[in-house]
Amino acid sequence: MRHPFEKYFQIELASLALLIVSGIIALLQGIPSLMLAALLMLAVSLFSEAAIYYYTHDNQQAIKQIAKAIMLFLITAGLFFYL
Repeated sequence: MRHPFEKYFQIELASLALLIVSGIIALLQGIPSLMLAALLMLAVSLFSEAAIYYYTHDNQQAIKQIAKAIMLFLITAGLFFYL
């Protein structure tokens, strides 16, 4: 039997794996757009973790994770338009 939140776990793990790979490549090659993409993947991971917290009725943690993800997304979007 599959866990009810398995898709959120998969999204979180996939985004973290892509974050690690793209982050390492971006640091080694010095590609700013790939660094920004890595930050966006971190925001996606935080959003999926917030969804898990929300559906398990841990609303305080969900709000914290959503706030972190929104701030990270806004900073990344600002950097994208600045660069």
